[in-house]
Amino acid sequence: PFPSGSATRASPLSSRATPGRSAARTRDLTRGLGTLVQLIFTIYIGRMLGAEALGIFYIYYSWINFISTFISFGHNAQIIKKVSIYNFRGFDSAEIKLITKSIFFITIAGSLVYLITVFFSIDIANRFFDDNNLISIPKYSAMGGIIFALIKIISDSFKAKKKVSFGLFLEFVLPFTSLLIVLIICRLTSYHILIMDIIFIHLTVSFFIMITSLVCLFFSSYKDLFVNLDWLKINEPFEIKILLKFWLIMLFNNLLSIGPYLILPFYVTNNDIGHFSIAHRFVAITASILFALGSYYGPQFSRIFSENNSIKLLKSYRSSQKYSILFCLPLLTIYLYAPKILIKIYGTDFLPAIPLLLIMATGRIINAIVGLSEHFLNMTGNEQWELLSTFLSVILFFFLSFFQISSNSIGSVAWAFTIAVSFKSLFSYIRIYNFTNAK
Repeated sequence: PFPSGSATRASPLSSRATPGRSAARTRDLTRGLGTLVQLIFTIYIGRMLGAEALGIFYIYYSWINFISTFISFGHNAQIIKKVSIYNFRGFDSAEIKLITKSIFFITIAGSLVYLITVFFSIDIANRFFDDNNLISIPKYSAMGGIIFALIKIISDSFKAKKKVSFGLFLEFVLPFTSLLIVLIICRLTSYHILIMDIIFIHLTVSFFIMITSLVCLFFSSYKDLFVNLDWLKINEPFEIKILLKFWLIMLFNNLLSIGPYLILPFYVTNNDIGHFSIAHRFVAITASILFALGSYYGPQFSRIFSENNSIKLLKSYRSSQKYSILFCLPLLTIYLYAPKILIKIYGTDFLPAIPLLLIMATGRIINAIVGLSEHFLNMTGNEQWELLSTFLSVILFFFLSFFQISSNSIGSVAWAFTIAVSFKSLFSYIRIYNFTNAK
């Protein structure tokens, strides 16, 4: 169903060609560049400030991701799913209403979360950190969560409008590239920088990126449209129900991703968390590859599903699997056969991360083979199955983590994380297999 009375463009549907190979290559290069920049950033922090500082940064960064997902209330997936269809049909006014409503909601929800975090900031900091200099991290995380949630909405809007590379650039390349440039300047000027300085710079850079990208989105796409307050209305009776599904899916996915950083601070030192973050960052590169593929295939799944073309839909999913295996398996093979070479890039102090990398890389093989199961289910009316999959995976992770906590806490959590992520992929794939066969 499409909104009635929506402003449309005059160009015919046939003129909207699917992105070619050059666009796909640009998309992959953009995401690859973002992953490379983040990797260089972690190497810089690890070698210059040590494992403890790196552990602190990833605790902060994991909180940002969770808060941004929490306050987004599923609007990201909603935008990818709906704006891609609106853009395909030429409904510009429907696009701007959905995007503006999402930005409005996130700003209000984020402000409330920030006020609550400020109130409990000291208590939260004392539970996770022993250093009084880190007492502002909860407040900074809440602020960063709002900024990152808005950047994500803007980025997903560009992706849904077939400007995937630009959306990926805003979300993954620009923030850490800008941060890295500032850190290099500080290094060249012999300015002694601390981890709290890095966190503050990250927030400042992200804020300016958010403002600039927001201006780019509206003035490049909607400057000729008259904006009114109709976007405040809920035009579809099941809109809140759909948003709730997407929100819970993203929340549980994020909780699974940052789960280790919520558990480990109670059992190990920040130095140990720094070791874990290195291994986790390496295996996250494969997740980034899948995310980049999903930025292209997700809107495609949604468009094909709206056409009720099951054969084309299955062909598209098989194509995504092929690229997932092609890009991820060679990387995982390197992790399994040459982990010491990779870890030593950070310095000999990080060698305890080797067994953690071996554990988590083993589990990612299943993810690479299964491919874009999450994107497929979310974009084809199977959100309830993806929700069940993520919920069970989170329960499994925390159960195994607490059940296996021993003297080797980090290894236990790494195994729990690997088993839970593998279970999620297999569960989702079984549903996809049954869904495609039923069609």
